[in-house]
Amino acid sequence: MADEETTAEPTSEGKGSLVRKLGLALGIVMISAILGLVTFKFALAPLFASSENETPPAELIPASAVTVAFDETFVNCIMPEEDMPMSQFVYQVTLECANPETAALVEANRARFNAAINDLHQFRKREDLTKQSVKSEIERQVLETANNTLLRLQLQPDANIRITDVFHGKWAIADQ
Repeated sequence: MADEETTAEPTSEGKGSLVRKLGLALGIVMISAILGLVTFKFALAPLFASSENETPPAELIPASAVTVAFDETFVNCIMPEEDMPMSQFVYQVTLECANPETAALVEANRARFNAAINDLHQFRKREDLTKQSVKSEIERQVLETANNTLLRLQLQPDANIRITDVFHGKWAIADQ
């Protein structure tokens, strides 16, 4: 009987040990599964997102859009040192108008728009003009200024009279 008691104890300990090992293995599998799902949801799923989930463009180009191109012009760049030869910044701007009425208003006031465009391109540092962010910032400023000018030119504000986009047909720096 003493032998039976000794034999019975390891069996009950073996079952407890087996349950602990199974519980530990199950816990590890569950944690791994949860970590895998979290990784998929936040890291991999966005990479495979379909175009249906993407946000649409902020604004579509109207079918009636008309462009008004301004003449190519240049301004002198601000150089890092005064004794350096002056570089010239050559650019050409085009305004995309929402409709022919807007284009007609821009054409009728071409000198006013041209002066505003030139003001926004002057007094730029030579090294800044090579950065895409500066080009984008100038285009944003021209868009804002042109739309503000259009508002001032209208007797009654019309939401359809607006500039929808600004882009540079030419953007070059001529070093001497």
